[in-house]
Amino acid sequence: MKQKGRREPEPLEKPSAGTDAERSKEKTAGLLFLAVLFSLVFWNSYWFLSKFLLLFVIFYVIYVVSKSRS
Repeated sequence: MKQKGRREPEPLEKPSAGTDAERSKEKTAGLLFLAVLFSLVFWNSYWFLSKFLLLFVIFYVIYVVSKSRS
C-alpha cells in the first residue's frame, strides 16, 4: 500500500572502482602522449613563436603608448 506523497527509494548503482581507475590511467596516458607529440611537433618552431610574441609585445606597447598620448 502506497502512501500519498512518499516515494520508494530507488536502488543505488554501485560504481565500480576498477573502471574509474582504468579511465584515470588512460586519460593520464593520453595527455602524456599529446604533450610529447606537441613538443616534438613544435620543437623547431619554438624560436619562431617566441620571436613572433616579442614582436607582438613591442607593437602592443607602441600602440598603448601612442593611444595614451593622444
